[in-house]
Amino acid sequence: MTESAPVYIVGGGWTGLSAAIELCRKKIPVTLIESGKQLGGKTRRVSFDGKPVDQSQIMLFGGYQNILRLFRTLKIQENQDYERVPFDLILRRKRKTKFRFRHFRLPAPYGIRAAMYLARGMPMQDKIRSLRLIDKIRRQQINLTEDISVAEFLMQQGQRDRVTRFFWRPLCRMFLHADVSHASAALFMEMVTWLFLADPDNSEVLLLHQDLSTTFSDRAMDYIEQKGGTIKLGHEVTALNISKKAVSGIQTDDAAFTASRVILAAAREATQRLLEPHRDLLNTTQCLQHLDYANFVTVYLQFPRETTLPTYFLHTLGTLGHCLIDKRMQHNPGMMAVTILEKPQVPLPEDEKIVEEICAQLSILFPHWKSSLSWQVVRAPEAVLSCTVDTGKALAAPSDGISGLWVAGDFVRAPMLPSLESAVYNGRNCARRIIEELSGQTGI
Repeated sequence: MTESAPVYIVGGGWTGLSAAIELCRKKIPVTLIESGKQLGGKTRRVSFDGKPVDQSQIMLFGGYQNILRLFRTLKIQENQDYERVPFDLILRRKRKTKFRFRHFRLPAPYGIRAAMYLARGMPMQDKIRSLRLIDKIRRQQINLTEDISVAEFLMQQGQRDRVTRFFWRPLCRMFLHADVSHASAALFMEMVTWLFLADPDNSEVLLLHQDLSTTFSDRAMDYIEQKGGTIKLGHEVTALNISKKAVSGIQTDDAAFTASRVILAAAREATQRLLEPHRDLLNTTQCLQHLDYANFVTVYLQFPRETTLPTYFLHTLGTLGHCLIDKRMQHNPGMMAVTILEKPQVPLPEDEKIVEEICAQLSILFPHWKSSLSWQVVRAPEAVLSCTVDTGKALAAPSDGISGLWVAGDFVRAPMLPSLESAVYNGRNCARRIIEELSGQTGI
């Protein structure tokens, strides 16, 4: 069996889907090949107590412009499918809220100044120190000759332990997916600039009314197929054919396809496997080898329907879980999701032990809660890119000199932090470059 299409896309995560949507929008035929049985990548749907939930808890923000453009294309609407809430960082320990920081939607830098001055649980001296650091970043008065860890950077900038534990560490885990001891100081400054010193929309959280697959992946599949695209699920791409520095085709576990244009939008491990046999792609392969990925674990717990949090999510101190999310927004009253970012070289215990420890900690945090009725542990290996020291230097280029081949994902350089937003940007960027190329040939 041999088929051909103008563009083949390898991988059905958000990167591949964003590329396919962009191409279909311009009426360019697409064939998307995904090894799994469903689309969505690391955010695919799983079932808990017969209800659809996400494999990974990914937070979306108002500044994710590329994702919001996709939403508009798919007619995913604010207030109907999602709503915006202010960024509200709550840290709880035992029975008390130890720290609360609620960002204000004001022009920068007034939003962060008001939020920090009104934050509860931090001495005024620490607030002033943190604002001085943010102001130095705003004025570009810090010049790093080499990347260092955020922990070392904060120590150099006079940030005390309390503000690090209460404020900087949760932000690093949330946006850089790494602890301050490993996170990149260079990307940390980018994070602060984007979150607090740019558009006030950036710090708003988007709360979805349904799981990510129902909100995005299912609609993306419908859109692509309605526009004439083809989606092949359950087919693994086993080889990439390259001849004379140009892509000539791909092979799957049961077919061969002639292809002159391929967007490689698979996960890091699959991308590396497909590129390794080709010496001309050595630079990209080496970049992928130097990146760190974090395992993401979500513990779903079903409590009685009346069980709620004071807000939709909060962070915890000194516990196994890092973030606790109330799923009532998705019409699941009493359902909680506890997220755990697995530390490098410190594997988590078996599922039963994790749940036992989480439940014990929650009984201390919320002694009035009744016991959980059911639970499920969902492990997502290499779910998120960890922005560790020198990650910015290790990110790959979208093209490595092979005609007709584009590489996309969160591991590719983009004008924003490595994230789901950067992965979507890279997918759309590859599609736009193909559109420009084809428009020059065919007048599209």
